[in-house]
Amino acid sequence: MAPKDKRPGSEGTRQSAEHTVDQIRETLQSPVPGTPKTPLDNFKQTISKVQEGIRQQQMSSEQQLQNTLNQASTTIADSQRIEQIFDLVQKIERQLRDGTEAVTRNPGQFKKQIEQLDNQVSTQQTKIDSQMAQALNQAVSSLAQAQTYMFQSQAFSQLSQQISQCKQILDQFYTPMETIE
Repeated sequence: MAPKDKRPGSEGTRQSAEHTVDQIRETLQSPVPGTPKTPLDNFKQTISKVQEGIRQQQMSSEQQLQNTLNQASTTIADSQRIEQIFDLVQKIERQLRDGTEAVTRNPGQFKKQIEQLDNQVSTQQTKIDSQMAQALNQAVSSLAQAQTYMFQSQAFSQLSQQISQCKQILDQFYTPMETIE
């Protein structure tokens, strides 16, 4: 058999070029059905996974923020109730500065104020008892949250790997120019 003619435009050069193009197409196509067909498809799929992972982390972060805001709101309400109780006690204390005659002159007023104080303290105690139960539930929840953070850490590790895959895929599209010495 005669050697192939490798001159530009010859039959051997054209067949060699067509063979090279066919090889490139084969490497760009995925051999497994259902997987991305080209590096671009692979890149798009990987970016989509990264986007979904970030979306999940964003929703988790927003839920944590909402929980923190709810807790802050409860703490503010407690502070306001305690301030009201303190104000009432100060009012009674100021009236008692007049001595026993203040109580003997108007025992009904003191009785009313003491009832009001009793109601406010009782209400606050009920709220505190409820918050104690919630705190115990939150302790259990905190353990679950620690596990969630562990899973989030794993998710971000996976996202980092997927981003590395994106870089590798992009490297297939980008060939740096050789430096001229």
